[in-house]
Amino acid sequence: MALKDLTVAKSELTEKQVEDIVADYVRYDPGVKGIMFLPAAASLSNRSKTLVYLVALQGWPFITDESITTEATPAQIEDAVHIHGGTLRPILKSLKDSHLISARGRAYSVRSAALTNIKAEITGAGKAQFHFRRKSKAESADSPIKHGGILTGTGKLRKRPKQGESKAETFEKMVLVGFFGKPRTVSEVKEQFHKQGQIIPLSTVPQYLLKAIRDKKLDRDKKDVNGKNVWVYETPKI
Repeated sequence: MALKDLTVAKSELTEKQVEDIVADYVRYDPGVKGIMFLPAAASLSNRSKTLVYLVALQGWPFITDESITTEATPAQIEDAVHIHGGTLRPILKSLKDSHLISARGRAYSVRSAALTNIKAEITGAGKAQFHFRRKSKAESADSPIKHGGILTGTGKLRKRPKQGESKAETFEKMVLVGFFGKPRTVSEVKEQFHKQGQIIPLSTVPQYLLKAIRDKKLDRDKKDVNGKNVWVYETPKI
């Protein structure tokens, strides 16, 4: 056997590595160019869930011949993994500093060279590298901080500011108020988000639609819209 017989095409190696990392946590829907998280993903930390999503993006070239980006901006990641921007930004910085992901402009992606280390971290081999700080007295079970307060620099407690309505809640209202009483395209759903004050990239809309389909809240079918055969979404007919 010659040494050249031991070589593996980079694309084949990368595809297997991507599959090994994401198989338990996501599924692809080429029809809407969406990535769906499975229930098992709920057990992941925010850091690991972010890594799984970014790795899953690398799988698109193996799923479809269509041109789908394998990078994501912080806003796209926030919508996909449902992590608030204030929590996500430090995670992305930490992953970048750890050389697990790279940034090009405002978009983040993983490199094939880092997939082995990413898998080790997600499966728990990297846990020893991270240390949990001891809870302060103010964060103990009896502290009002645990019930929604914030301790200021002077030691006084003030109320935690309320968060705005999430995109998931906005979408749920669309379903409840009858927005899908007639067939709607992905673009129409995006525009409705914008009307409700929620700025959302087109590429992240499918995750809400697919969840509604799985929950039997919506049906979908392909129809001709302006000369194009596209998916449309509608409230199930009784």
